[in-house]
Amino acid sequence: MFQERRFGLFVHWGLYALGGWHEQAQWRLDIPAQDYQEQMHRFRPDAFSASQWLDAVEETGMEYLCFTTKHHDGFCLWDTQATDYKITRTPWGRDPLAELSRECARRNIALSLYYSCPDWHCPYSLNFGGDHQLPRPNPGDTPDLVKYMEYVRLQVRELCTNYGPLAQFFWDIPPGLQVPSFNEEIRRLQPGILINNRGFGPGDYATPERHVPEGGAFTRLTEACQSVGRRSWGYRKDEDYFSPGFLIRSMDRIFAMGGNYLLNVGPDATGTIPPQARQILRQVGEWYRRCGRPGQARAGVGRQPGGDAHPTGQCPLRPSAPGRHQHRFLPGTPRRPTPPGHAPQYRRPSRRLRGTPPRILPIGTLPRGPGTPPG
Repeated sequence: MFQERRFGLFVHWGLYALGGWHEQAQWRLDIPAQDYQEQMHRFRPDAFSASQWLDAVEETGMEYLCFTTKHHDGFCLWDTQATDYKITRTPWGRDPLAELSRECARRNIALSLYYSCPDWHCPYSLNFGGDHQLPRPNPGDTPDLVKYMEYVRLQVRELCTNYGPLAQFFWDIPPGLQVPSFNEEIRRLQPGILINNRGFGPGDYATPERHVPEGGAFTRLTEACQSVGRRSWGYRKDEDYFSPGFLIRSMDRIFAMGGNYLLNVGPDATGTIPPQARQILRQVGEWYRRCGRPGQARAGVGRQPGGDAHPTGQCPLRPSAPGRHQHRFLPGTPRRPTPPGHAPQYRRPSRRLRGTPPRILPIGTLPRGPGTPPG
């Protein structure tokens, strides 16, 4: 990780796919716990195929998969013994994590696991209106921090014991509580694993979300994460998808700064990755295989799918020396001198080649077009 494996697929999937709106629907729409939880009795993703998900990983040129084992709603996507609120108690009855683990091992794709610190179902969890907590405990809950820590520990132990080698453990929503023994146990059970900085300790790497941090290079291990859609991480029926160019521009900068990139999709309630998301992955993968993959980039290679010039006029170069990355401006896109306090600028070659006066744009800017997000 962070050397040979730089680009991964993030998958947000769970009961929230049934509503097709947002992975935090229970909290954002203030859905009563009983109403939300009853969805498990009609969750039957018969179209799920670990093989098809891993096909998407390989077609995009990705090297690892990060799977949401439990999101904030507390519904578990593996056969945990800590609760009956799990996918193996649905009419479908299968353990998708076990199937993904076997398929990853068969294809030499590294497996990483996501686990939410908040929990909107466990009766012991704290829900008093804090960060990503419900505004109040569910009826019948008995919040108890000590018992909830025991619950989390049991589940983490299951995940790190029963599903083969793990590359990363991705905690989510920092709890504001330091419990060093959690990460210590993860490392004991999974030697060599990397742990992010959103859990019960400082972790090994940073995880900026939905933005590219300022600066020219990361000073610590970093994995940026973004979704193919701007409104939700889970499946959304009317998703507003980012353009491939926007995502490529973000990836390009993260790779050049020395980071990893985790790109998310939200499969629907049948277990299928939406066609629009698959198409975006294909286009991004076309660029990544040609320009972004370590050891394959070359000077002058920096073009988007479809043949247009790379939006930043740059291409990340990956010399063989580990950890060394460069951005290089392509021929025909010279930078103008940058006055102090102003953003760097460049000239778009297509404007100049047509014989019209060049329009000066900040680096990383694209003209407005279908699918191009504002800002």
